[in-house]
Amino acid sequence: MKDHTGTFVKQVLDPGTWETKARHLLAAAALFESKIDEFWSDVRAGEGWKDEFVAVFFMLSAFALENLVKARIVRINRDTMEKDLRSEPSLPGVLNGHDLYKLFCLAGRTALADEEKSLLERLSNSAVWYARYPSPVRASGLGQKPHWYSSNDLPDIERLLREFGGG
Repeated sequence: MKDHTGTFVKQVLDPGTWETKARHLLAAAALFESKIDEFWSDVRAGEGWKDEFVAVFFMLSAFALENLVKARIVRINRDTMEKDLRSEPSLPGVLNGHDLYKLFCLAGRTALADEEKSLLERLSNSAVWYARYPSPVRASGLGQKPHWYSSNDLPDIERLLREFGGG
């Protein structure tokens, strides 16, 4: 069996690979943007909360933002990660997971407004379960409200993406 360790290490430690994946995810998310306007029109018209397309937009946007933030984390920690990857060729713990707030902190972005924390939590919830499964992955997740949206979410998501080099 061929050893793919070198290729794996190169891919993980190349911020460009993370950024390319983010661009692909953003292109997919863009296909759902028109559904956001429809969603808000329906909500204003009293037609209920039908957010299945908004949830998928949030999930794809969360994955894209996650990849951009992880690219920055790789830039910051490349030397340490390279040593660790040579001895254990698996995704470093610092790059594992979908908690955008935690990832933002690891990327050096610790000054966050309450609105940003809320948005990151909702994006993370969409990535972990809300857009993917009919229920949270743990019962305690039922107390969270990932399906709460704001009409400011789209510009706020775009601003965060730009901050990390996407969009």
